[in-house]
Amino acid sequence: MNENTARMPRLRFLHIIWFQQLVSLLIFGIVGLFIHQGQDPVTHQLVPYGTICLIAACTSIAFGLYLRHRYADTIALPLLLPANPADWKTDLRPEQILQVEAEANNVYKTVTIAGTAFAEVAAILGLVFALHVHMPILYMPFGGLAGVFILWQLPNMGSFDAICGALVRRKQQEVAGG
Repeated sequence: MNENTARMPRLRFLHIIWFQQLVSLLIFGIVGLFIHQGQDPVTHQLVPYGTICLIAACTSIAFGLYLRHRYADTIALPLLLPANPADWKTDLRPEQILQVEAEANNVYKTVTIAGTAFAEVAAILGLVFALHVHMPILYMPFGGLAGVFILWQLPNMGSFDAICGALVRRKQQEVAGG
């Protein structure tokens, strides 16, 4: 069994969480569609509530990405990964590699849950806005924005290796510093 197939079950849990977050976006859209079907829109509140919800949604997504970066101590997102994320293994013994991978697994779970949850908050804000003004179609930009950021956080081995590398660098700095 090669090392990628040995580590794949660690990401299976993250894929389940990630997929659940995407499905919830669809459920929110369906709920919004049926709640105010046939009611007249409340257009006099459209701009103030829309502006507040949009700012809060963008802030929520940015905060989720900030927490993800801060806690992982690296940018562990596809398209922004370090050049060779798997280089962290070169000077480690097999038992050290397993220890780093176990710790990285917990960190990756935390950052994936936090990042996708704050993107989902953006979608919920859009749902609240759409329900408040009785215009379910207004959920779509919020749900779409949240969907893009959840899709971007797809759990993958490159991100896992980037987190492992950050943990190794942090431990090396701790040893060198004191």
